[in-house]
Amino acid sequence: MKADKGSGTMVMEQKKYIQTFERSLTDDQVYKNISIKQAQQHFKQIDDLILELYLRDEITQAEKDFMLVTKPSLGKFFGIPKVHMNPDDPPFRHVVSNQRTKTKKISQYVDHILSPIVQSSKYYTKDFWAFLNNISKLKLDGEEYLLVTLDVEDLYRNIPHTRGLTLTRQYLTRHSNLSVTKINTVCRITEAVLKNNFFQFNGKIYHQQKGAAMGSKMAPAYANLVFSAWEMDKVERLPCFNNTIMYRRYIDDVFFVWKGDRPSLNSFLESLFHSLDFLTLTIGHVGMPTQFLDIHLTVDPQSGYFNSNIYTASPPLEVIIWSMAVNIHNS
Repeated sequence: MKADKGSGTMVMEQKKYIQTFERSLTDDQVYKNISIKQAQQHFKQIDDLILELYLRDEITQAEKDFMLVTKPSLGKFFGIPKVHMNPDDPPFRHVVSNQRTKTKKISQYVDHILSPIVQSSKYYTKDFWAFLNNISKLKLDGEEYLLVTLDVEDLYRNIPHTRGLTLTRQYLTRHSNLSVTKINTVCRITEAVLKNNFFQFNGKIYHQQKGAAMGSKMAPAYANLVFSAWEMDKVERLPCFNNTIMYRRYIDDVFFVWKGDRPSLNSFLESLFHSLDFLTLTIGHVGMPTQFLDIHLTVDPQSGYFNSNIYTASPPLEVIIWSMAVNIHNS
């Protein structure tokens, strides 16, 4: 299986692979083992919602026809190893393949609306190149600065449905041009995507109870928007936030430049961690040089501008073999 970052490959014994994820799937706060009949009852609720929205003139006939999925299949659950974090015993990124599922089309509908809004949010960075463009314009003077990276732990799965939907509605109301009716429609369809994520693994069917499924088309935009709403509601109000002369985030990876010494940064981070409710943040790196989005960053002491080059996580081209190679994909 391909590693999460870089070009590494990992080979893992099928039995160990299955045991690893079956342990994760026993977390009844996130997953619930159900029957196919229970899943089909939820499928009907999605159809009912789409027809209701159409009859209320909240979606067009073309949108209705697009979102109705006949003969849906269940998602397929698999994991992507984060070899860059621990080559010997890597954690896994949980992914649900969304092909031909009941929520595939409604997820695409939500993503089509949310993605442009997310891309205009204050702290969002689209990709590697957008971040480089931002950082290249920044000049640090002779005062003390620290480069800081933070990681959000398992962002997609850790957003409670009610909290996420509240923040989504809040952000759309304050920072989009959507009408009240459209916001209500988007939020109802988003809720349907979140609450109807069904997948199978090793012959069992599961219903995800919390968070968004990585693999769902709308998941990145939804997670970004929820995080943006939280940042503007919580982070901007923290004491000394103005000391962050540049703050950018790529989904669940945060970078900022702190103007001040380490004690003042520690005080800010303490306030930041106390403001968390559903999120879990960890400190990635403090100081110079640092890495962010596979970019190695330093600051030229003479000019004050950033230097950058590509950072390759270890191991870059390596096959990690835990046991004999077997087929790991379960239907």
